[in-house]
Amino acid sequence: MQGIITDVALLAAGGAITAVDAVLDRFDSSFRLVDLPGHHAMPERGMGFCIFNNIAIAARHAQKMGKKRC
Repeated sequence: MQGIITDVALLAAGGAITAVDAVLDRFDSSFRLVDLPGHHAMPERGMGFCIFNNIAIAARHAQKMGKKRC
């Protein structure tokens, strides 16, 4: 069961990156609907049901792509 949860969490984080890429490359906005938002995750560990902080991952990805704000 743990492998499935990790796989789903990785897909949710990938969705955050894909949403950022969509806005940076082509669209004015994007919306992603996932069951694992990640807002409880800490920088060094998961917390609650959140393994990764998807908002932080998306923001860091945008920074690495040269954008300070999306």
